[in-house]
Amino acid sequence: MKLRTSSSIIGFREKAEKIWKLERYRFPQDIFKPVVFFGCYHIGDYFHYFVNRGKKTIVWAGSDILALKRSKIPWHLLFKNAKHYCENEVEQKGLASKGISAEIKPSFLEDVNDFPVCFKPAERPQVFLSGHPEREREYGFGLVLELAHRLPDIDFHIYGVKWTNELIMPYIDSVDINTWVKYKEKRVKLKNVIYHGRVSPEQFNEEIRNYHCGLRLNKHDGFSEIIAKSVLMGQYPISRIKYPYIDNYETEEELITLLKELKNKKEPNLSTRQFWQIIVNNYPWMEVMEIIGTKPEGYLKYNLVKKGSADSCSKFRQWGFGEEFIELVSIHIYPKFRRQGHGTNFINELVEIAKLEKVPTILLTGHTEGNDVFGKFLLKTGFYIKKRLNEKDIVFAKDIYDFTK
Repeated sequence: MKLRTSSSIIGFREKAEKIWKLERYRFPQDIFKPVVFFGCYHIGDYFHYFVNRGKKTIVWAGSDILALKRSKIPWHLLFKNAKHYCENEVEQKGLASKGISAEIKPSFLEDVNDFPVCFKPAERPQVFLSGHPEREREYGFGLVLELAHRLPDIDFHIYGVKWTNELIMPYIDSVDINTWVKYKEKRVKLKNVIYHGRVSPEQFNEEIRNYHCGLRLNKHDGFSEIIAKSVLMGQYPISRIKYPYIDNYETEEELITLLKELKNKKEPNLSTRQFWQIIVNNYPWMEVMEIIGTKPEGYLKYNLVKKGSADSCSKFRQWGFGEEFIELVSIHIYPKFRRQGHGTNFINELVEIAKLEKVPTILLTGHTEGNDVFGKFLLKTGFYIKKRLNEKDIVFAKDIYDFTK
């Protein structure tokens, strides 16, 4: 499978190739090969899609959906036979309005291992945003000024632009005999709005480690790196667009309530972090992906087998996992495993993820003694039922699976 990235987002091409583990599309050599089209913005993208004769997949990037909706030419008719992925419900509804059915699969084009937990509670929360010049209103910076005025105990850090930190406020100047209200304006300079301008990715990643919340105010957006990085660092991001287990708002008052709650957050947001470590980049061409967690060297090996990969694994087919197969954690326990707590941290993390109902099945393979130790731990949670497949392999599953057949 090859990857073709639209010229409109060419800056993300190398990152996508690296993270998604796909080779670059070459024209015309690859026209008969299966291709993932990352972004479909313009007629050049439509041309390459049309001439390709392989299996086609489109990962929509965000504003390309808006371009498709605005166009008076029915380009959407080209895309009926492709597999479509988008990143949230807003994009999904936008595509559905053009007759395109898309599956939600958020992406993150950086290594999740580069963003360890670094959340530290503070009485004065630090919130960060980013945007592009000439698009400040789109990114909600006008609203940020109002928020900063109403929430003087929170600092707002804005990256990518240097705009204004003056809030223009109308006030009543006088009322005449006919009850006409006359307004004037005053400018309030906000000390808790800090503009950082454009910085290097390395500087940005280093500075946001000290913050508490990534804030995304866009009405139409993909899965922003602001939200992704914030949640991976154990922070408490807030998004206007809904995402699982991430705070979102519909009204300004709801947003203010969420921001006020930040100072009461005393522990890292680990359960949400663990969920998003698994859920990003969950594409079928990435069939096996390592779970992030405690990995005692020489004791454990574990993988998350994604949906869609069951059909390519004869062992899973042998055990009857078909289309209902969602996600399965495969843990191989080496003979060196002992009972002195090795791997307990990992199992704790795994159970927390499972409680979010995203890992309904755990397969333990390898050394029988290790299986027994892990098995007893899992059964104590009251979350799994047990099925021994053979001498070494055991499945622990939520009761949605009937293994009595």
